[in-house]
Amino acid sequence: MMQKRSNIIFSPIRIKKGPLRFKELINFSLILCYIYLISDPISSFLGITSHMQSFKDFDFENLLGILILAPILEEILCRIHLSGKKRHAWGALLMVIAFTLLMEIWWALLFILLFVGFVILYYDEFAEFIAVRFFNQVFYFSIFLFAFAHIHQIEAESFYVKFFIVLIYLPISLYFGYARKKYGLAIAICAHSLYNFSVLAINSQLY
Repeated sequence: MMQKRSNIIFSPIRIKKGPLRFKELINFSLILCYIYLISDPISSFLGITSHMQSFKDFDFENLLGILILAPILEEILCRIHLSGKKRHAWGALLMVIAFTLLMEIWWALLFILLFVGFVILYYDEFAEFIAVRFFNQVFYFSIFLFAFAHIHQIEAESFYVKFFIVLIYLPISLYFGYARKKYGLAIAICAHSLYNFSVLAINSQLY
């Protein structure tokens, strides 16, 4: 078990796809324990309150977005390429484009669009780079980019505080990346949705 968990951190390319088993609830529970015993207390200590949101803070339409739409879009945009298969490598480019639009980095968008042409012409080489040769690095980059994309949700004046909060919530992104590689996109979406639901439900009792 420890060896399998070390693969998630140090060599995600070695995570082998397999059927969903009941023991996966242990990993999911560990993530929730980390949230409520470590990351949330640190956030509260720094004066951040955005992690305290619960069902009562959202209307029905927003809840649909949080529980259904957001998990689908975020998993497709941020992790479709983490299957380790060359045919999904294009998802890495989609992720970078989505992140650039979200963060409004307009000057970089032109260079990215030019790079699309390169990818179209040399897709096999690009896919080899993304899915095989540098999969571990792409995996780490993807989990960080996903976490960093949520920085605008953190209520803090200092960018450094926001960035620190992003770092302490990285294990959540790491878990979703693991779920994508291990069980496929559909299970990753369900895990993401279940996580959002669990946090809102627990917060409703705590705060």
